[in-house]
Amino acid sequence: MALIVRPSAVLELGETTLVFEGLGATQGMARTDRQLWSRAASLLEKRSVEGRRVLELGAGATGALGLAAKVRGASAVTVTDLPVAMEVLAENVRRNAAYAPGVHAKSLDWTDPELPDWARRNFDLIVAGDCLFGDSIDAFHRTLAALLDANPNSRALVFNQSNKGLFAFYNKLRKKHYEQVKLQTTTHHDFYCLHIIP
Repeated sequence: MALIVRPSAVLELGETTLVFEGLGATQGMARTDRQLWSRAASLLEKRSVEGRRVLELGAGATGALGLAAKVRGASAVTVTDLPVAMEVLAENVRRNAAYAPGVHAKSLDWTDPELPDWARRNFDLIVAGDCLFGDSIDAFHRTLAALLDANPNSRALVFNQSNKGLFAFYNKLRKKHYEQVKLQTTTHHDFYCLHIIP
């Protein structure tokens, strides 16, 4: 499979610039895992992540949200995606290690009914950006619910553009046992953040 590669993309986080390679498309088809989804990373606040152990779902090839969490003071970060994204994701984590040391890339398939043992650690915060679209919503919901159950003191921040998937996911969450689910607009009028507290 031929990969069409852009030379690089950057994400500015205050005085820190993260650089990403290996983005682009496969055989002329756009792949969401090979794009830099920067809005969520730019909106992640230091007070939300400082000192927390963070797990990013759907990190794609960049892990931008997880790397941003580490830059902003998270104590530990694990970024995850499907096996197909691991090679480029791991390389981008290594590329940015000087600014975001100690970030780990792991494979996590939302369609797998069992969480891997490493995902049962006590993560304080689970984050995801631009993951709510198409057929992935149900699998994302099951995975997030399992992670919140396996990490009882954790909470989640889910950033997403305004679309049917976001509102379908929000309605699913409201029907579950979560103590608080708050949908909040961001500085980008078509972009939202879901705060989920089990």
